[in-house]
Amino acid sequence: MAEGELFRINDCLYDVPEAPKVGNCDDGGSPYKVTQVMPAGEKCRAEQTSIARGRWYCLTPNLNVNYCYTAPVQGTWIKAAGRCGIPGTITVISVVGGLRDSARCSGEWDRVYYFDDPVYTVCAKSYT
Repeated sequence: MAEGELFRINDCLYDVPEAPKVGNCDDGGSPYKVTQVMPAGEKCRAEQTSIARGRWYCLTPNLNVNYCYTAPVQGTWIKAAGRCGIPGTITVISVVGGLRDSARCSGEWDRVYYFDDPVYTVCAKSYT
């Protein structure tokens, strides 16, 4: 890591934004991945999800198939859900990498989320 860096590109984080820590990218418990570490004094683009801890870290959601999360809502942070199926949560059914295309979703989904940097589609079962 470069001096002053807390996280590296491809680190998966949980407890974002309160007290971000590096976790396992594949166990459903770390819902964000670092996509870019900005040089000192530079920020992520305004439309990117980001946190500042001495320097800026640009993030993308890291949502794993068969795991549950709080529903991605603009202006809120995604968390691993304590229980699946409670109102305001989703279960990830499939992920389509590299495309914004709900036609490629598989399984029994009823909600789709699109993300950029990198581009991908999350197909989910939502609970209201």
